Amino acid sequence: MKVIRSLLVVMVLAGALIVASPMQASAYQGSAKTHGTKTEKKVSRAVYSCPKCEMAFNSSGKCPGCGASLVKINAKVAYTCSMCHVTSKHAGKCPKCGMAMAKTALTYACEKCQVTSTKAGKCSKCGKALKKEAIKFAKA
Repeated sequence: MKVIRSLLVVMVLAGALIVASPMQASAYQGSAKTHGTKTEKKVSRAVYSCPKCEMAFNSSGKCPGCGASLVKINAKVAYTCSMCHVTSKHAGKCPKCGMAMAKTALTYACEKCQVTSTKAGKCSKCGKALKKEAIKFAKA
């Protein structure tokens, strides 16, 4: 009877460990935040730009147009209407004119130092105001 009871206790403890392990692992993965029943993940993608062609790319390397080395920039990916200059986080049609919105990299840049930021402000090197830029992504 003691042997059966001991085996039963071991099985219950082992079952609790198996159930708890995936819960603990998922709690520490990535930068997911839980709000109510939805799980939101912060997606941080690197954006690369050609300084000559003013095109944005998802990966580093050489520009397919001119062969210049691509430069990593601090930018937010958004969709912009080329006619109305309306921006959105989602692809689709412009709510004002109905044109297709193009994928762009929105950044703030210093014309003198080439410093980039995702927020408006001043250059960390020279103190000049950063200028807002919308760089279109190259067609895949």
